[in-house]
Amino acid sequence: MQYATTINDCRIAVSDAKQTLSAATLSERFKRHRSSDVGDPFDPSGNRARQVERDAALITDILALQGTPVSLPINLVTSADSNLTPTVLRRNLVSLGLEDSEFIKYSHRLEGLLSLRNRIAHGENANLPSDPNYWNFETKIFDLCEEVMRTIYESVRDEKYRA
Repeated sequence: MQYATTINDCRIAVSDAKQTLSAATLSERFKRHRSSDVGDPFDPSGNRARQVERDAALITDILALQGTPVSLPINLVTSADSNLTPTVLRRNLVSLGLEDSEFIKYSHRLEGLLSLRNRIAHGENANLPSDPNYWNFETKIFDLCEEVMRTIYESVRDEKYRA
């Protein structure tokens, strides 16, 4: 969350930011662009004219926003949803303009920790301290946290959020 706030505080122009940060800034506009609305009663078969008009409106918005500062929707780009899955981690990293390829190696560990947590929550596994899998997962998750912190630090230090 602090990293997203730091980027917002830099007030970097959308045109000068990494494309993924600009896309995250425009996420609500893209969402409206992708959502379907009530069809045109005069064009019930395809609504192609309506789509071209929506595309043109999106281009107008994007061109108009190039000079505005990046404003990341913090709750969206830092959300863990219900659980931090590999998919959620990747989505957040990409939305924050961070390289995600180094984190693929943690996917299996995240899934394993989530599975272990679910077994505990459902009463299937109550001996956590004696479970060797837990300690292995814990170590790898701490490694993941350290790598995320290092990546964020380097991004701020080197201004990697810029295009």
